[in-house]
Amino acid sequence: MQVIGQDSGSGGGPDLVSAVKAARRGFRKDVAALLDALEQADLLIPLAEPVAGATTGERTKIEGELRLIPHFLPTPEGPQFAALFTSSPLLDAIASQLGWRTGGAELEFCSVPGGVALQMASGTLDEQVQGVVIDAGADSELVLTAAEVRQLVAGTAIPLVGYVAAIPDDHERTLVAEPGAPPPAALTAALEECLKELAAELVGYELLRTFNPERDLEPHPTIKLKTKPGKVDHQHLAKHVFSAVSPHLPPPGYVDIVFED
Repeated sequence: MQVIGQDSGSGGGPDLVSAVKAARRGFRKDVAALLDALEQADLLIPLAEPVAGATTGERTKIEGELRLIPHFLPTPEGPQFAALFTSSPLLDAIASQLGWRTGGAELEFCSVPGGVALQMASGTLDEQVQGVVIDAGADSELVLTAAEVRQLVAGTAIPLVGYVAAIPDDHERTLVAEPGAPPPAALTAALEECLKELAAELVGYELLRTFNPERDLEPHPTIKLKTKPGKVDHQHLAKHVFSAVSPHLPPPGYVDIVFED
């Protein structure tokens, strides 16, 4: 059963919006909650062409496979993203910017159960469609890579490492991994050079490999900076160090920076 609409009353409701916003933290538990919410609510798919046999504003039983021709989100670089929305007002906002219409007439959308909508979006992924965006342009915007979408469609709650900005408050769940390959020499050299530049504020550092199941897919570098007594601008130090080491990070390509005062 699908709803083809032009009105502003369709979508997944505040619970789904809250789940999408929470998933922007990137933690595995928040992604699991999003998967649950998608099973209980609809997502909206903007239509480039009308759905044959469907009537605007009515639930319509589609016999056989549902085939849609949706709109896609363009990017300046060329690739596109599949677009899903939790409500028609959020869809209307981006549609007006992009001039979306349905078959040359007023824009229509299809309201589909959230899990099904994500699965349908997954089916569009190719070299030109490189991911899915939920609520593009809104506070609840959630960008998912193709690999992440496929994992979610399979029912696997994974951390969204691109959104994880900090170690969770439950620091005891951040585990020091077993030593692996030595860190790249260039990474160590960049840290040593930073220490010289920031000698007035830092007394040393420790380079670790850590893993937290809530936020990581694999072990990654963590830099523990040891600061001198007194007032220290942690944000300034972290940005300086990250700028220096980011070109030299080994896979998975991100680093945590923590402080020991």
